[in-house]
Amino acid sequence: MTRATLNGDWQWVADAELGADRQGWLDRPPRRGLKTVSVPGVWQTQFPDYHGPAVYYRRITVPAAWRGQRIFLCSEGANYLARVYVDGREVGAHEGGYTGFELELTRVVQPGGDHLLAIWIIHAAPGQNIGGLDLRDVASSKETWYYPYAGLWGGVFLESRPAVFIADLHVRPHLARARATFHLTLDGPGPVSGVWTVRDARGRRCAQGAFVRPAGRGARRVSVVVPLTSPRAWSPEDPHLYTVEGALSNGAIRRVRFGLRDVQIRRHGLVLNGRPFYVKGILLQPNYPESLINPADATFARREVALIKAGGFNLVRAHLKPMLPCALDAADELGLLVYEESALAWIRRGPELRRRARQEMAAMIRRDRNHPSIVLWGIVNESGRADRQIRRQIFHLARGLDPTRPVIGNSGPVAIAPHAGWSGRTEAQPARRPRPAHFEDVHIYVRAPVPGAIFDFLRQLGDPARMVPPHTLGLTPEASIAPWMRRLRRLHPSYFLSEFGYGGVMDYARALRQYRVRDGQDARQYAEFARALADGFRARGLAREFGSLARLTAQANTVQAEGNKRQTEAIRLNRLVTGYVLTQLNDVGWESSAGITDVWREPKPAYAAMQQANRAIIGVVRPDARHLHPGQSVRARAWVVTDWPLGACQVRLAWRAPDGRLLGRAELPALGGGRVRATRSAVLGQAGAPGRYHLCLQVVAGGRVRYESREAMYVLPTAMAFEVPRAGVTTLGRWRVVRDPATLEVTDWRRLIRATRAGASVLITGLTPDVLEPLVAARVLPWPLKAVQGMGAFVGQFHYLRKVPEFRGLPVGDVATQALVETLPHWSLHEVAGARVLAGAVTVSTFTVPGDKIRHRGRVDWLVGIMDLPLGRGRVRLCQYDLWQDDPMSRLLQARLLA
Repeated sequence: MTRATLNGDWQWVADAELGADRQGWLDRPPRRGLKTVSVPGVWQTQFPDYHGPAVYYRRITVPAAWRGQRIFLCSEGANYLARVYVDGREVGAHEGGYTGFELELTRVVQPGGDHLLAIWIIHAAPGQNIGGLDLRDVASSKETWYYPYAGLWGGVFLESRPAVFIADLHVRPHLARARATFHLTLDGPGPVSGVWTVRDARGRRCAQGAFVRPAGRGARRVSVVVPLTSPRAWSPEDPHLYTVEGALSNGAIRRVRFGLRDVQIRRHGLVLNGRPFYVKGILLQPNYPESLINPADATFARREVALIKAGGFNLVRAHLKPMLPCALDAADELGLLVYEESALAWIRRGPELRRRARQEMAAMIRRDRNHPSIVLWGIVNESGRADRQIRRQIFHLARGLDPTRPVIGNSGPVAIAPHAGWSGRTEAQPARRPRPAHFEDVHIYVRAPVPGAIFDFLRQLGDPARMVPPHTLGLTPEASIAPWMRRLRRLHPSYFLSEFGYGGVMDYARALRQYRVRDGQDARQYAEFARALADGFRARGLAREFGSLARLTAQANTVQAEGNKRQTEAIRLNRLVTGYVLTQLNDVGWESSAGITDVWREPKPAYAAMQQANRAIIGVVRPDARHLHPGQSVRARAWVVTDWPLGACQVRLAWRAPDGRLLGRAELPALGGGRVRATRSAVLGQAGAPGRYHLCLQVVAGGRVRYESREAMYVLPTAMAFEVPRAGVTTLGRWRVVRDPATLEVTDWRRLIRATRAGASVLITGLTPDVLEPLVAARVLPWPLKAVQGMGAFVGQFHYLRKVPEFRGLPVGDVATQALVETLPHWSLHEVAGARVLAGAVTVSTFTVPGDKIRHRGRVDWLVGIMDLPLGRGRVRLCQYDLWQDDPMSRLLQARLLA
């Protein structure tokens, strides 16, 4: 076989009216509108504002030396529907944007001849319906969330092959039986003989044999079962690769690499090579800077895989798009497991769904099934309706194409997030098993910093006897999660946490400096985010609090990094969790503050925090209280979590003063066996004068320290707690206090407004949409108040305190850290003109230009946690922070705001 590349410059013309066939553009290029584009690459990198069909042209000369050979056109990727024409004659088509295809040209081209190759690409952007093509109905990956990606994004080449060639060589390893089965698909007429050879990673021959293909036309399969003596398993610790070569008597050769490993899912999770395997995964979003759909070169993808491995992750969830072949090669070589998902994404139900799902899954599995790094196939994500329509059919298809791997039907049938979420169920098709099995797959997004109740919720999640119902924590509504809770009580399953976490704010200015092309879809959006963030920072005079925007970003990212670490620690303490996948590795689009690396894969603080949380041995310490009064006893307990059985180990705890002095210590044995061990509780001393103290931990095993960490704790001045009933209006000195606004009638609100105009000071806490929306609609309030979710989750919301007299001397930074975690708002308020903001919040958002569903723009929302609104001779102070907990910080804030 020989190849001739067609990469480079092609001619291209936009076909907005989908009329290339009617206008004769498929026989010859038009005289006007032709442009030059680079292949491989999506055309949006050069024409970011054109979305719709287009035609590519290239004159091809078939080498004269290929006479007598079969000739194929091969494409590594064309999005979405590609129709191929040679000299105006249609030779075939391919539907599906994220896997390659090939078409035979033998009958329509002449060796030594010159021909016009035209490829008509039919693509629709979000909100478009072109010739019946709607992105919601096809395997569009995440184009509806990020950017449209259209065109010949993969390499294109011509290839010559003999009359009979090896069209496919599929390896089915079976480590437990020390053998592999090779399936060779031979294409072409007549009989042919050949030999196969297996070599190890050092090139030494392990086995060899011969085969004969009987006479006949078309593709036929030859199967060979090969015992392997002293087989060496492929694993993340030892990614040993074999190579099998099939060679035909006519000179045709095909080589593939494979690994000997067995993978299965059981009740207790993933089983690799016969042993339970605890998954520490990261979600890879399908996007690359500038080039969008694929990286500029293979070294970028390889560096990405190495970065994941170095972060302590043992699996990558290739999210909603098949992973690039060069990245899979790197995962094979470096020992990184892959959970590969199809581009079916959030596809909706429809008459073509079954056909498209079969086509998409078959193409992905056939292309990638020889990669030992792939341990799971995924069909859809958070798409219960589509899953129910296609699951059984796709399970049957996948079992026939690749019985060696489990298949996950729908990732995220259970989702839990602040004031949102849903409950469903999914199934998985185990490897080498005829029947599907129940599979508990959960997505959870909670805030950072992490409150103690959320930490315990994650630690006890899945155990109906211990876990707190999510709705009591301001998470998923009770009705939404009730079916899942009933299932937990009935089945007591283990579960896989396949999404959680959040990365941190992108340094937009630094990322933009690496862009060579500034008018691309992604660079433009990041520039908008950068401007919005900088403009908002200046407009609010936040230099007084932070000094610079870079310092605000750094503080926010430190908070988020610590939040991811705490969530991961809680998850690892949960004996019901079989593994986790952090969302996400990389920034992209409106999720440009979700990655633990930026769009260029430059690490943020969250990356280093996850390196720590992913370690094979970690210690977790939990004090009885993080906020203390002077003289209060310091009590804590700890756990040790390991990836493998560990001998006797101890935990050393130390209580240190703000100046570093040792105030108390304890050495405790970690009791029990298994993956998680606990210590007893210990008193370490007493709290001294107000300030920031540290609770330090060391895990000692085999005479040496295996892990170290420290937790900040705060000793706060004693403040008087006010007795404020939950219902009605309470008078405290010069303040009229409303603790629970939902208890007031409209007449109460009108009375408060009149009193404020007359000179009263009113403090109102805990406003929610349910309270505000009817009051604003009825014009009871003089301000257009609106409450939005303030807890942060997948898209983080970072709260900050202004340097105002009310907060002077509080032991908190500018961005709200763990010191304020128990008081942070569940609901933030929109800013009101003329208000005095005491505490604000910032979150990265997105919006679409009105009337244009394609153009996603960058926006930053500035919100409020505490503000004073002047009204007449008085004022209303709105406080969304929780002032009414039995906690020293709540009481201190309460005292300062009511002073």
